[in-house]
Amino acid sequence: MPIFDFLDTLEWQEPLWLLLLLTLPMLYSLALRLGASRWGAYIDASLLGQLLESPRRHLIALGLCSFMTLTAVALAGPSWLYRTVPLIQRSDILAIGLDLSTSMRAQDLAPSRLVRANLKIRDALRLHDGEVMLTVWSGSAHLVLPPTDDDNAVSHLLGVLDPMLMPDIGDEPATAIDLMIEHIPPELRSFSRILLITDGSTLSAIERLRQAIISASVPVSILALGTDTGGAIADQRGRFISNPNGDARIHKPNFKSLEDLASATGSLYRRADLYSDDDLLMLLKPETSTERAESGREIRVLADTGPYLLPLIVLLAALLLGRGALPGISLALLLWLPAPQALAEDSPWRNDNSNAWERLRQGDADGAAELFSDPEWRAIALYRSGEYQRAAEMLAGMSSERALYNLGNALAHLGDLQGAASAWSGVLELNPDHEDAAHNLSLLEQEEQEGQQQNSSDSEESDQEGQSQSAGGEQQQGEGQSGQMGRGQQGQGEQRQGRRGEQQDGDEQDGEEQRTAQSESEDGESDEYQLNRTMQLQFVEPDPGGLLRERFLHQNRKRRQR
Repeated sequence: MPIFDFLDTLEWQEPLWLLLLLTLPMLYSLALRLGASRWGAYIDASLLGQLLESPRRHLIALGLCSFMTLTAVALAGPSWLYRTVPLIQRSDILAIGLDLSTSMRAQDLAPSRLVRANLKIRDALRLHDGEVMLTVWSGSAHLVLPPTDDDNAVSHLLGVLDPMLMPDIGDEPATAIDLMIEHIPPELRSFSRILLITDGSTLSAIERLRQAIISASVPVSILALGTDTGGAIADQRGRFISNPNGDARIHKPNFKSLEDLASATGSLYRRADLYSDDDLLMLLKPETSTERAESGREIRVLADTGPYLLPLIVLLAALLLGRGALPGISLALLLWLPAPQALAEDSPWRNDNSNAWERLRQGDADGAAELFSDPEWRAIALYRSGEYQRAAEMLAGMSSERALYNLGNALAHLGDLQGAASAWSGVLELNPDHEDAAHNLSLLEQEEQEGQQQNSSDSEESDQEGQSQSAGGEQQQGEGQSGQMGRGQQGQGEQRQGRRGEQQDGDEQDGEEQRTAQSESEDGESDEYQLNRTMQLQFVEPDPGGLLRERFLHQNRKRRQR
């Protein structure tokens, strides 16, 4: 290999160790003068300088510099050779099914349920480091992305997903279950999980979903979106969809049916938590502990060749230190080797709190709550397991920043918004820079303002209805007069029709003259027309969801042909 090619491929794992080479001149000078202070009391300085200039001292100085050079290079980790290693990754697949029915545009969760669902999917991508698959459904189910480890591709497509892309109107989550199972390899189904994000379905769709979950070989988790009061559904332009009577269409999620479905099928069920990721931590916990395996792919990595310099370093050290130095150097190298790693759960030094924390980190909040002896951490485990009442009772007497914040979250889940606001205010008194507490307080204030605005708008509408009713009575009193006036004006209308007939002939002549003038000017305006047409084509607005829409339509046609 030519020297320049070698330098191009050479890389250093820890290049800062090369700074030790700057000490070589000082080390060489010190090695030459080694022992000069000891003989200076007996030999004249001019003669001592001649005596120190011996070949042996130069060899010792060069040996020390070589030892320092090899040590610095070995510690810096020179790498120019590549080796192939198997790629180790999680063997499970997170199959995400997103409801794209029209009700997902309801705005009871600001800004909408669909936007909140997209945020939850991004959180799930952050918490899950394996492969992810994305499927959407409404009246039919469609695969957006097959299993992939590219989280950026999933995040990119989330921004264009909208109910307008779906070819069929309806709500059939059972078809999404079947489609996702079809794309999960059979050997990975026991390690994988399906996450359905929805705001509920009709009773018939729930029954079909129950059958699909029971027959599925993959565990299913359900994340429900929405509020108990429901919300108005907005169209693509942001206007509320109205009922036949003119009122805004309100959609209320069917939480009870989803909860009964989860208990009947053994699925995990949680309502979306707007303040934390605890809902996803519970829904995404693995069924088994064997989550990592070889992916079947290999990657090339740079090999650290620094350890290959250790024999030369040991040999130089033995020559410099003299006899009896080799055993001591060997012992030092043995101490330098990495210690064997034992499993944390097998350590005899772990207490109940350590084991409980490990269970909590793995998603077993119920088991962690039983093991924790620390009351605050036990309350946190109870909160993550969904026992908000017990968690709030344990946190009520604590005054730390973390305890107050978790108390506010628990009270918010219990519906005590005033108590939650008080707890989060206490957090801000202790730490004014606590972003999560400030964010939660701002959400509560926003909800209160929206409620006040809705109440005021309702009162204004009731006042307007009263005024319209009184005006309607006045109009009924004047109907007789208006009818007489209408009969009196009938003759005038006939006269106007006669005048329109007379004017029609003149209008036809004017139209012929205009068409003649237009044909004469077409040739002169053709170039300008082509220029305007080109400018319009250059400024066509992009449609990022158009490709998905066409793909979904094509999939529907193929299914119908079968």
